[in-house]
Amino acid sequence: MVRLKMMSRVNKEIQLLEDYYGKHNIEVRTVFENELHEFAINIYKNKYLSFNVKVILYYDYPFKDPAFCLYYYDKTDNIIHTIKYFDFFADAGSFYCTKKNVSLDGYLCPCCYHAMCNRQLNDSLLELSKDIQKFGVQFMRLREKYFLKKYIQSTNNLNNDILNIILIYI
Repeated sequence: MVRLKMMSRVNKEIQLLEDYYGKHNIEVRTVFENELHEFAINIYKNKYLSFNVKVILYYDYPFKDPAFCLYYYDKTDNIIHTIKYFDFFADAGSFYCTKKNVSLDGYLCPCCYHAMCNRQLNDSLLELSKDIQKFGVQFMRLREKYFLKKYIQSTNNLNNDILNIILIYI
């Protein structure tokens, strides 16, 4: 958990998150047993985010970067699986761009352009969480373009050049 001295900043940042995402989409999960434990904030899927996000604040926050993870609950094993958001979007981007040859204008590599690379101490959790929103939209566009390409190829027997011209306009 963050130091008790920094809790006023954390409370302000939680208020910013609640104002933006909605109070019912933010859940603070922590136990005040020890300052050294991590402080967790869950942001549930909403109109801005297509994923459940877990924000983990460590003892030295804001001097140590928070961790932003995407997570889901596996009902069969009763386990919560998490992955860092830029790792997920980097893997998804390389899958669609490299393996499936989907081109997207304005594509930003999540490994190189994630907000945690250039984080400043005064950056709020809200600003950092908007990075997930940006890459989520990019992921959805890549996925939609891939499935649209597959659909057009299966319904129409179009030549690849004509298909690429159509996909450029999408």
